[in-house]
Amino acid sequence: MTNTSEPRDLTRVFDDSVDETLFDTLERDAPPEVHRRMDRHFEHFRARLAERPTRRLAEEIRALFGRRLVLALGAAAAGVLVLAIVLSPKSLYAQALDALKGIRTIHVVGQSLQDGAWSTKAELWFDRNAGTAVRETGQSGARIMISNSSGEWHYASGDNLVVPRERSGFEQKVLRTLLGLEELKARNLQRTGARLVDGRSCDIYSRTAPGQRIDVWLDAERKIVRGWEKFRPAAGGGDAWEKYEIATVAYDEAIPAERFDPRAIPGAVAFDRGRTPKGSFDPQRVLSQQEVLGLVFTVHDLRRLDSGWLYVVSSVRPTSATLRRLPADLALLGRFQMDSSWKRLPDGRERSYQPATLAGAGWSRGEVRWEILMPRGAWPSNPKEVELSAYVYTESDLKAAREKEGLPVWQRLRPLAVLPMPGKSVALDEVLADAFGSAAQLEPAVGETRVLLDEIGDEKAVQVVKPSRITFEEFRVKAQRRLERLAAR
Repeated sequence: MTNTSEPRDLTRVFDDSVDETLFDTLERDAPPEVHRRMDRHFEHFRARLAERPTRRLAEEIRALFGRRLVLALGAAAAGVLVLAIVLSPKSLYAQALDALKGIRTIHVVGQSLQDGAWSTKAELWFDRNAGTAVRETGQSGARIMISNSSGEWHYASGDNLVVPRERSGFEQKVLRTLLGLEELKARNLQRTGARLVDGRSCDIYSRTAPGQRIDVWLDAERKIVRGWEKFRPAAGGGDAWEKYEIATVAYDEAIPAERFDPRAIPGAVAFDRGRTPKGSFDPQRVLSQQEVLGLVFTVHDLRRLDSGWLYVVSSVRPTSATLRRLPADLALLGRFQMDSSWKRLPDGRERSYQPATLAGAGWSRGEVRWEILMPRGAWPSNPKEVELSAYVYTESDLKAAREKEGLPVWQRLRPLAVLPMPGKSVALDEVLADAFGSAAQLEPAVGETRVLLDEIGDEKAVQVVKPSRITFEEFRVKAQRRLERLAAR
C-alpha cells in the first residue's frame, strides 16, 4: 500500500477538459457582438472548409484545444472561437481552476450547524505527490475514502475494515463540492462584498436560490477559493438569513503522510486485494436430483461444519423439454428457496433449519445457491441423515405457459432429498472460500452473481454485491458476523 506517485495535475483530478473551460468562458463572458459575428460567419467558414480544408489551422487548433472542439465546429470556426476567447475575460470558474495549477496541498474543513452547535461533517486533504483523503462524519459514524498510487480505499467505522475499491473518481465530486467551484459556474452569481480570510483580501460572490443563499470567498489576488458559507431563511421570517454550513480552505500547508495511508486509520483492519480462492462448483456433480414443474432441482454439494451447521450447494434449471418448447432467450425460467424442513416430534418438541444464503448466481436460465443451514430445536447429537426441503418457482415464459394450461407454477418439495450426513466436518472458512470462489468464477460468464454480506439496519435487509467488487477477506469477515448474529437469535 505505498502511496508514492507522480505529481498530480489538479486540472486532471477535476477532469476538466480545455473544451469545457472554453465553452464555459464564451457562454458567460463573450460580448453579444462576438456571438452575433460568429453566427454570421459559421456557415461561410463551413462552406469554405468543404471546398479547401485549412489543415494547418486544424492541426494547430487540435493540438492546442483538443480534437472534440475541432470536430464540433470545424477548424476555421474554431479559429474564430479562439479569437473570441482571447478578447473575452475568463470566467471566475476558469480563473479559479487555473489558480489551482500551482497548488501543492489543500485542506478543507466543512462544518454544519446541528441543534445550535457547530460540528465538523467533512474534511478533505489533497497532496499533489501523495493522493486524496476524505473523512465524512454522520449519525452512523465516520466514513473515510483514500485515493493514492496503490488504488482507492474505503473505511466505515461500523465495520473497522479498510477495503480496496475500484477507482470511483470520488476526488472530482468531493473537490468540486468542498472547494465551492460549482458555485462559481452559476449564472446568477454576483459580487456582493469583500472580507478578510486569514489575512487575505477576498471578494464575496453570492448566489441566491429559493430557500438558500451561498457566499463564496474568492481570493482577490490569487483567485483561489478561501471558503464558503450557506444560509437558509431565519426562523423568524422576513429577509433575515441563518448560516448553517461553512467551509474553510487552506493551501500549501504540510499534511502528514499518514493521512493517505489506509493502514494508519486507528483501530481499522486493512485488506490487500490478494487472490480470490478457487471454488469447487461442478454442475455435473449430483448428490440428488428431481424434476418438478418443468425444472430440474439438483443438490451438488453437502458438507458438515465443525459447528454442526450444514453447507449446501443446489441449483434449479429448465429441463431439455422445457427449453425446446419455449423461446430461445436468456430470461430466467426458475428459482428456488430452501425450506426450514420444520417437523414436530412425537414428544411435542420441534426441529428445523435456519437457511442463510452465502452467494447466488443466475445459471442456465435458472439459479445456483451456496447456503448454510443452521439446526434449530431438538436435533439428535449425531444425526445420520440430512432431510432437505425447498420451494420451487417458475418464472417468465415457463410460468405463463403453465398458467395458460392451468398447471401449478410453484411447489414445495418436502422432502426434496434425504442424504447421509457427511462423516468428516470442515471449518467455516473452508465453505466461505468455496462459496465466494465459485461465485467469483461464474461472474464473468453469467453476470447475475452476488454474495451476501452483513445485515443493514433491520434483520431482513442484507447487503448484496458482486464478488468482483470486494475482497474475499471482506466477505469472510462480514459473512461470518452475519451468521453469528443469525445463530444467536
